[in-house]
Amino acid sequence: MYGEGTVLTMKRYRFLSWLAVLLLLSGIGITPAAAETSYGVENDFLYELLEYSGRREVRIVEYIGSENFVVVPSEIDGVPVTELGRGAFENNSYLDGILLPETLEIIGDGCFYQCLYLEEILLPQSIKYIGSLAFYNCRNLSVIKFPGPIN
Repeated sequence: MYGEGTVLTMKRYRFLSWLAVLLLLSGIGITPAAAETSYGVENDFLYELLEYSGRREVRIVEYIGSENFVVVPSEIDGVPVTELGRGAFENNSYLDGILLPETLEIIGDGCFYQCLYLEEILLPQSIKYIGSLAFYNCRNLSVIKFPGPIN
């Protein structure tokens, strides 16, 4: 339906929209009462740095790259990556493989929604939660390997 250039244009638009929201929020200082949040871009990952109760962690908000195989970092600026946020890889037409870090605890709702070429995923032992529709419509996904029980 869409050409490759259209998908990249849509991803760029989505990224620029996120960036505009981030700049707007940082300018007026809106943050949750219980947490401080800052945003950044590292390699091809748009992320949130969450700080609350003396704990710091990173949530990947969106992958903006076009690699077929993606390695999610275990940390960004020395802070552990613990979550792939809602729709972080949604509609990615390039992704066919991914390596998840052992620091990852949460895969958000619809995280890999409609990643049509994703074939196999190995979940790390650290996973505690997988959101609804996390792998919905991943037509080529034939193997999800679980290291053990998920609470």
